[in-house]
Amino acid sequence: MKKKGLFGGTAFVLAFMMFSVTAFAVPSNRCVTTMEGGNRAAMGITECHSATACSVTVTGNYSDGGSTTSQTAHGIVVTGARVTVPAPREFSSANSRHKIEYYSAGILNVYNTASGAGRN
Repeated sequence: MKKKGLFGGTAFVLAFMMFSVTAFAVPSNRCVTTMEGGNRAAMGITECHSATACSVTVTGNYSDGGSTTSQTAHGIVVTGARVTVPAPREFSSANSRHKIEYYSAGILNVYNTASGAGRN
């Protein structure tokens, strides 16, 4: 059998460590969309406890498909963003877009995700 050289094994370990740091560097967060008040309010929440900034944009959708309402809120440094969009009539569904910005190893990273909710 041929032995691996010192550099081959070291390169593998370093590559694995870099992947681990990158894969698990996203800060502790919670990104949810809920429907409240008899489905007349859509709420989006982005909590980013160790991030530099976070935001959420909420869109409530009516069953006729013709009308939507959007709002955006931003949180800064170890905080959260929360938006509630009220409506005069019932939403059929709601969607939120969440954005979390954080530094890892001195590099600014952006984590985007989405969540949704339907009629209760």
